[in-house]
Formats: sequence, C-alpha cells, structure tokens
Amino acid sequence: MNEDIFFSVFPELVFALSLLGVVFFCLYKYRFWEKRRLAFDRLARELGLSSDDPQLKYEDELSETLGSYRGKRFIGEITVFAIRLFGPRLSVTRNELKALLSRLRLFTGFSNVRIVNLLTKDSPGGKIYLFEGLFRKSSNRSYYRTAFVVDDERLDFPECTVVPEKLAKKLYKFLGRIGLDQKDIDLEFDPEFSSSYIIRGADEFKVREILNAGVCRWFVGLKEYNPHFESKGDAFVIYFEGKRLEMDKIKTLFFAADEFLRMWIH
Repeated sequence: MNEDIFFSVFPELVFALSLLGVVFFCLYKYRFWEKRRLAFDRLARELGLSSDDPQLKYEDELSETLGSYRGKRFIGEITVFAIRLFGPRLSVTRNELKALLSRLRLFTGFSNVRIVNLLTKDSPGGKIYLFEGLFRKSSNRSYYRTAFVVDDERLDFPECTVVPEKLAKKLYKFLGRIGLDQKDIDLEFDPEFSSSYIIRGADEFKVREILNAGVCRWFVGLKEYNPHFESKGDAFVIYFEGKRLEMDKIKTLFFAADEFLRMWIH
C-alpha cells in the first residue's frame, strides 16, 4: 500500500523538486548579475561614466514610489525586475552600439549579441563605450568580451586588425573569408610586437602610420591580457576575450585604452 502511494506521488515529487531547482537557479543567476551590475554602477561613478539604462538610474526612485505602502512593495519589485529584464532590448544606446559593432570584422558572424553591462561617455566628437557582452555563434558556442569602443568623428583610421598571435589562427578560421582578404603586415622595427601579434590591413602604408613605435610598445605592455584591436574610419575597439574580469582589472584596462585614445586626440 505504501509503495503504491509512493509511486503514485513520485512523478509529482520529481516535478516539484525540478521546479524548485529551476527557481533557485534563476534566483542565483539574478543575484549574480545584480551584484555585477552594482559593481559596474560603482565603476561608472568612479570613472565619470554614465550607465546606459534609465532603469538603473531610476530604479530606486521607482521602487520607492510603487512600494511606498507595504501592500505595494511586491508590485514595485516585480515592476523593477521586468524593466531590468526587458529594458536592455529597448535601449537606444545599446542598439547604436550593436550597429557600430556590426561594421567591424572581429564582431561579425555571430547569431546573437547580448550587451550585458554598458557604460558610456559623450566626447566632443562622438561617444565612448565600455561594456561586457556575450557573443553567440550559430553553433551555440559563446564568447564573453570586455570592450572599450570609441566612435569619434575626429579619428581617421585605416581598416586594421591586431590579434594576439596565439589566438589568431582560431579567430581567423572562424572569420573565414572575412579575415583572409587582408594581408599580414610585419613591423620589422619592433620584433617583440611582431612576434606577439598578427597585424592585418588593406592599406599597409596607413596601418604602419598608426602602429608607430609608441603604439607598439603600448600593445607589448598589455601582452599578458591578450588585447584585440580593430580600427575603421572614425571608430576603433579594444577588447579582451575570455572569463569575466575583476573590476580592478577592468579599471586598469580602461585607463590603458583611454591612454591609446589620447595618443590620437589631444
């Protein structure tokens, strides 16, 4: 009799435990991303940047308004959660950034792009972006990138990519013909830089102009972080691929990328 009862409730028990597991997993992920988001908010204040999402700026005010009475607190929290969940998809700034990235070779070929945390700063000639993003291929393989992007009308860069030598073969294989229609460029004056990075570009003369001795030393100084670089016209991107970076390291890399920008804009 007891066995019959057990087997009759077993499917419901399994379903309930599975559902509970999913709920706990979702709560864990939410808490993780919330902690990460708050860390980016603190970084924005420290670096003088702005958070892209209005909901991140006004969420406390909104939650207080909607939840000012005890009975409305839950509604306020649900509303804020919904804004955080769906707001990024409606963000004008994120869509502008995605459009900018779609012009660059190293950001093509992805079936899905998710900008996770985004900080911005207006400049006299355009805008600066600092973001984390998840880039997914059609094969469901994902790449996590932390990137510094500049879109500034005062820049005039040739089409150029600089990729760490140890990662280049894998990356260019992924890019296929997109990565093969430009020739390799060897900078003889800096053997350490040339042996550490693969440089490609359509206009070798202009590429050599921007990759001067100071810029090459800048890349060599960041060699341990495996920076990827691409420029095109009035935009360039410096990104780091792999696991999520600690906030102190992101801050260090931000200052390094800002130093690169100041080499060209005074």
